[in-house]
Amino acid sequence: YIRTKYPNEKMIGGLPEMVTKFLDADQYKHGYLVDLGYQFMARDNADQPIELTSPDFTEINYGVVVYGKTPLILNYLEGYLGIDTFDKVMKKYFETWKFKHPQPEDVRQLFESETGKNLSWLFDDLMKTTKKIDYKITNVKAFGTNGKSKTQDSLRVNMKNVSDVNSPVAVSVMKKDSVIYTRWIDGFKGTDTISLPKMDGDRVQIDPQLLMPEINRRNNTYILDKIAHKFQRLRFQFIGALENQNRSQVFFAPYLGWNNYDKTQVGLAFYSPFIPTRKFEYLLVPAIGTGSKQFVGFGRLNYNFFTQKVQKITLGVKAKRFSYLLFPKDLTLNKVEPYLHFDLNKKNARNPISQSINLRSALIMEQWINPLDSAETVNHVSHTQFYYVNEAKYRLERNTTLHPLDFELTLQQGKQFVGLSAEAHFKISYRKKNQGLFVRIFAGGFPYYGRSSSDITAPVPREYLSNATTFNYAYWLQKDYMFDENYVDRNGHDNYLGRQVALSGGGFRSISNFGATNKFLGAVNVTSTIYRWVPFRPFASFAVVADEATKKMKPAAELGISLVAVKDVIEIHLPIVTTNNIKASQQAIGINKWYQRITFTLKLPVLRIEKMIRQFSGF
Repeated sequence: YIRTKYPNEKMIGGLPEMVTKFLDADQYKHGYLVDLGYQFMARDNADQPIELTSPDFTEINYGVVVYGKTPLILNYLEGYLGIDTFDKVMKKYFETWKFKHPQPEDVRQLFESETGKNLSWLFDDLMKTTKKIDYKITNVKAFGTNGKSKTQDSLRVNMKNVSDVNSPVAVSVMKKDSVIYTRWIDGFKGTDTISLPKMDGDRVQIDPQLLMPEINRRNNTYILDKIAHKFQRLRFQFIGALENQNRSQVFFAPYLGWNNYDKTQVGLAFYSPFIPTRKFEYLLVPAIGTGSKQFVGFGRLNYNFFTQKVQKITLGVKAKRFSYLLFPKDLTLNKVEPYLHFDLNKKNARNPISQSINLRSALIMEQWINPLDSAETVNHVSHTQFYYVNEAKYRLERNTTLHPLDFELTLQQGKQFVGLSAEAHFKISYRKKNQGLFVRIFAGGFPYYGRSSSDITAPVPREYLSNATTFNYAYWLQKDYMFDENYVDRNGHDNYLGRQVALSGGGFRSISNFGATNKFLGAVNVTSTIYRWVPFRPFASFAVVADEATKKMKPAAELGISLVAVKDVIEIHLPIVTTNNIKASQQAIGINKWYQRITFTLKLPVLRIEKMIRQFSGF
C-alpha cells in the first residue's frame, strides 16, 4: 500500500531534510526500517527462524522476525518472480484456500507448481533456519561480444556466494544512482560468472533496490574504470549515522579526558559504524595531555566471527597510553592487550542465562625509576620494564527483572605467580520496582606465588581489601597491576582526587593499607536501596584476609552509607564504622577525622552503542 500510494515516502518521515541527510536516512525508503531491524539481529547471530510458535520468540524477535523478516522474504520472492507472476499465484492461493486452514507446505506446493521453480531456498532455508544471505562481486571484466576486444560492449561478472543459502540474486548495471539493466539469476554455491551488457554503466551492483535480505551489502559493488574497484568514496561523519553501503564511512567525535598527571586530554575519537554490527570494528582515540605534554590515548581493533556452534567470536587487540606520575619525572605506561572472546550459544533464545569466555594477555610497558638504585633516584633516570599477565575468564549472567545475578571465575598467570578468583553479584528484589538488596561475594588468592618479598619489579600481584589510591607513594607497587581501572589520581598524590576506590578485590570502600595478601582473601559486600528515588544506600562489608607471614585469617568489616548517582559508576562513600585494623591503618597515614574517610567511585567505561541496545533489548 505504501509503495503504491506513497512511492517516495522515506524511512523516517516528518523530519527536516537536514536531519535525515545527517543520519544518512534520506537514501532509504519507508520499508527499510524493517530491513534495518532484521540486519541488527541477524548480524549479531541473535535472530530466530520464522517457523516457530509465538512463545518461543524473544520479545524483540517477535517484531523483527515475525513482522519484519516475513514481509522481507515475500518482497524478495516478488522481486524474483516478478509482480505479475507473484500476484497471479497469490490470487490462486486465495481462491484455493479461502475459508480453509492452509499450512506452510500448502503455500509452498502452490507456488512451486504454479511457477515451476524450486523454492527450497525460501521455505527450507529462510523460513526454517537462521541461515543468512551474502553474495559478493569478486571481479568484473569488459569484453567484446564477437571476440573483438576493442568493442568491449559487455561485462563478465565473477561472483561468490559466501553464505549457506543458494538463493536467487539480482545483478544490475548502474549509471550513477540509476539502474539501467537488471538480471535475476538462480542461486548457486561457490562461484559463478555471468555476462551483462555494459550499456554505458559506471558500476555493477548486486541488489541496488534492496530486495534481498542480505546481511552484508558492502561487498555488492564493483566500480568500473577505477583502480580501487571496490573502495567506495570516503566519508567522515560527525558522531554517527546509519550504514551507507555506497560510502566508506568513518565516524568521529571530540574527546576530552582528564587525570592528575596528563591533566586535560584533548583529542578526537575515530570509530567504525555500529548500527548494525560489523565484522570489523575499530575505535581510535589519539590525544595530547596538556599537563604531561605527552601523546596519550587508547584504541581497539577487533573482528567478529559468527558460527552455528558459538554465537559470536571476537578476536581483537586493545591499547592505551597514559602518564601515571609527574614528579620527580613524567612516567608513562603503555598497554597492549590481544584478546579472544566467545559468546556461547544459549539453550534457547528466551533463556535469560548467557555465558561467555574471555582470553586476554596484558602486555605492560611501564616506565619507572628504581627506588633501590640511588643513582637512578638522584638523577631521575628512568627505564622501561616489560611484563605480561595472561588471563582466562568465564562469565555467567542471568539477566532477569527479578533476582538477576552474574558470576565470574578468573585465572591469571604471570612471571612466578598464578592467581585464581571467583566473584558473584546478585540482587534480592524488593516488591517495589527497581528496589533491592545487592550482594557481592568475592574469593581470591594465589595457588602459586614464587616471587621474593624483596623483588619490587612489576608486577607485584596481591589481593587487596581496599583498592583505594590514597597515599600510594610507592608508585611501583600498583594495586591495579593490569592497568584495567581508569584512576584520575592513580598514586593518590592529591588529598581529594586520591580518594578514588575501585569496587574490585575485597570491594571495601574504606581507605586501608591493611588487607594486602598473596595468600587468600574472601569478602562479602552488601548494599541496599532505601526508598524509590532516594539516592542514599547503606553498605556493609565483611572479609577475612590470610596474613602473608603467619597465614592466619584476620577479619575486617565496615559499615557506612553511599550517595549513589549511578550504581558502581558514580558513587560517594562515607564509612562510619570500621574494625580496628582498618582504623589503625588509616591513622598511620594521617586519617583521623570522619570527613577524611570519604571516598568515591568513578568508573566511566567507553560506551559501545550496540552493546547498550543489545542489553536494552534483552538478548
